Amino acid sequence: MQRFKPQNLRTPGPTPIPDDIVEAMTNPMINHRGPEFDELIHKTTEQLKQVFMTKNDLYILTASGTGSLEAAIVNTLSPGDRVIAATAGAFGDRFVDMAEAYGADVKRMDWEWGGPIDPDAAATEVTDFGRRVTMGQLEQTMIQRVGYRHAGAGRMVYPGLLQLASFISMNSDRHTQAFRDQIMNVARGEAADHDRHNRFYDEYLAVMDMTAEFYLSTVQRIFKRRDIARNDFVVAGHRADFGAITDVAVHIIEGENDDISAPGQCLAALGLLTGLAESKKASHVQPGAGHYGIFAGKSWRNTIRPLALKFIDAHSGN
Repeated sequence: MQRFKPQNLRTPGPTPIPDDIVEAMTNPMINHRGPEFDELIHKTTEQLKQVFMTKNDLYILTASGTGSLEAAIVNTLSPGDRVIAATAGAFGDRFVDMAEAYGADVKRMDWEWGGPIDPDAAATEVTDFGRRVTMGQLEQTMIQRVGYRHAGAGRMVYPGLLQLASFISMNSDRHTQAFRDQIMNVARGEAADHDRHNRFYDEYLAVMDMTAEFYLSTVQRIFKRRDIARNDFVVAGHRADFGAITDVAVHIIEGENDDISAPGQCLAALGLLTGLAESKKASHVQPGAGHYGIFAGKSWRNTIRPLALKFIDAHSGN
């Protein structure tokens, strides 16, 4: 015969409460500062570490999941901080709402409700390529020898033509349409040597060979070993400690639609500048701008350049 009326816990479940748990809840309360509670919390914490498969510290909060979201936001963020929030359901949406209410600058990333979230979703083709391709594969497929008729004959390089092919392949539809439109402009007599199309592509196509040593070293050290991200970058035998920067103001500019250096990659540099006052740090994400648009075009002229000049003027006397 069942001794207790069946009950469900709704917040962490729904899940039934075993009879022995219900019975234990009828026991007198213990002193939360006494040895019994100390033993209980220590035992519970150690068992939870096994559940979460960690040896690190963890904290038990006397609140629902929403309380833990609030604790994370209030204790780790300040108004204006940038946050990437991945949401696949109501609680993800709630985190976005809470972070925005606290004043955080939230970049929302949505997935189908109830579905999995891809932890590499913020990566770009460039970073993914750097992680998954081996150095041997890069050397075999990307490195060529300069022909004997050219300056630097015999030198191993990453050819400009391959670089250009890689750039164009990332947005091949856009480039194809641009050249189709230009062909029609020529046919109608509306094209000119210095029209918008030609000005853009005269610059975009102006690439040069990159020495093999520099290219392979960059992939190995920056993308694979992440020397800069770990603040372990060494130049000529000397470690470049970014934490030693104390008097050079730094302004991060990123493009919302940058598919090469995704938003957040450059922003991470501010976290390495541990010796620099917060008043000398700033960041800006340009809405609608891609990788190239940060440095050229309307976004550059109307927003980014004035913003950069204003920042330079503000810190030029410091």
